[in-house]
Amino acid sequence: VLVIANTVKQAVELYGRIKEKTEKVRVFHSMYIQKHRAIIEKELLAFDENEQATGIWVTTQLVEASIDIDFDVLFTEAATLDSLCQRFGRCYRRRQYKKTVPNIFIYTVEPSGTGYIYDKEILERSITLLKSFSGEILPESEKVKLVSELYKRDNLKGTEFLKKFDGALEQLNTFDDYTLSNKDAQRLLRDIQAELVIPCDVYDNHSCLFEQLEQADKEKRTELRRQITKLTVSLRKTAARGRTRKLPHKGKKQNGEEYDLLPWIQILDLKYEFNEVSKTGAGVLLDQEIDNQI
Repeated sequence: VLVIANTVKQAVELYGRIKEKTEKVRVFHSMYIQKHRAIIEKELLAFDENEQATGIWVTTQLVEASIDIDFDVLFTEAATLDSLCQRFGRCYRRRQYKKTVPNIFIYTVEPSGTGYIYDKEILERSITLLKSFSGEILPESEKVKLVSELYKRDNLKGTEFLKKFDGALEQLNTFDDYTLSNKDAQRLLRDIQAELVIPCDVYDNHSCLFEQLEQADKEKRTELRRQITKLTVSLRKTAARGRTRKLPHKGKKQNGEEYDLLPWIQILDLKYEFNEVSKTGAGVLLDQEIDNQI
């Protein structure tokens, strides 16, 4: 069984509630350090390849297009049609569905992420377009037609979505080729600036790597930086704001002047959960801050 939530917070909450009922549940989202994310993805693919395996995987849209999996049943929060069609593709992906009962269930009441991950009007229109297929087979050809219908300009007249799109397009058209800066592009299209962070307990358990980096030669520094990067997670700046601090480590130039080591990495003062033996855990716990004060 595959369960897809719109936000990491909702996925973790669902995982916790399902775990109260069964141990055969796993969770996968973007809030794991790179090292653990690779472990979980490998576990998910192994589960998918084992035809005798049974269980529940709770995920986010992380699995929509990047991971080739084929589940039997899908429970998903409502999202925009293009995103939902990607989710449908994680169910009976490599087989023909021959049953007459539905194996995809869409939950439309107060889906998480509405208004900031998915445009509210587009999401509501998506639900309306899908209602006529309730209890019916939805062929691939119909999916394409529905998405085209959803984003048809005539059908979007008067919506905030179209106003924002046209406004950004108009501004982009005023720039000559290659003159639009990265900062301007993010502002005009979508501000998804991220912060590279290392959860504080992960940092505490691997602080020796940073201490070694302070003294390492050039060749050793490259290997240490690679190891440290595997301990990081990319977090939206809005989620990281007020919850991060600088690394305390310094390097020295040949003239003796000190400089900050790895200034692009911050320590994240949020709890982190993952057991490398059982290969389970909820990752960064977005609602559980750690008090730095002594």
